[in-house]
Amino acid sequence: MKKTFRMITKKELIHSLLISVLVIIIYNKHFKTIILEYFLRIDKFLNAVNLTKRRAVAQDMIEEGVVLINGKAVKSSKNVAIGDIITLVYLTREQRFEVVQLPTIKSTPKSQQHLYVKELS
Repeated sequence: MKKTFRMITKKELIHSLLISVLVIIIYNKHFKTIILEYFLRIDKFLNAVNLTKRRAVAQDMIEEGVVLINGKAVKSSKNVAIGDIITLVYLTREQRFEVVQLPTIKSTPKSQQHLYVKELS
């Protein structure tokens, strides 16, 4: 059997391309949502759970190397995951926290801090 092909119109081509682009956008949006559920930047996390008062303070602490995740100094862009151990090194003491849950809102009340981090020492 001989296969025959028909020429598609410009309208059909544009329509199929738009559907493809829409599917890609929906997929990427969904994928981004899945990633955001499991990871959060360390500077945003410190600010969101009230371990620092401002994000700029968190970023300065990270740049100075006094914020550790699982024992390693990190950059501001490092993602925090559930189960990570965050260490804040001060002049006279160290504070260690375990990440229990990632916040979904920008700022949480101090009274709800225990929902997101557990102080280890």
